[in-house]
Amino acid sequence: MLQSIDYSLRKAGIDDIEQIYMIEQESFKNPWSMSGFYNEFDVSLSDIIVAEYGKDIIGFAIAWFVGEEIQLHKIAVSGDFRKRGIAMSFINYYIRKYGRAGAKVMFLEVREKNVGARAFYRKLGFQETGIRKNYYPDDHAVLIRKDLW
Repeated sequence: MLQSIDYSLRKAGIDDIEQIYMIEQESFKNPWSMSGFYNEFDVSLSDIIVAEYGKDIIGFAIAWFVGEEIQLHKIAVSGDFRKRGIAMSFINYYIRKYGRAGAKVMFLEVREKNVGARAFYRKLGFQETGIRKNYYPDDHAVLIRKDLW
């Protein structure tokens, strides 16, 4: 078991983009571009949060809350800090925040080949509900949901 660390979650700011982008690059096979993150800060629905350890950003998450639904777009944690509960903290943050605002379900997509992420979400009570064929250039997307109430 990895040693726990003392980190905090906070709303991301535009000044965090460089560190977020570095984590994106190390975490995803087809990462978003830097301009994609700048654009995300312009989307009024977008809620971007970061995990901070000291002065370093060690993870980030992006979700939208629309109607009664939370759409989880991204979760990424820097390699040395994985498997310490940070990703679960991001999910719990959004469920608490938007559950109080009336969210009834959380949705996301994950690469079909990403068995680790799929197992992680199942462990948290998410259910795989379908496949989006050829969603990624080299893989299908598994549709995942969790009913909140």
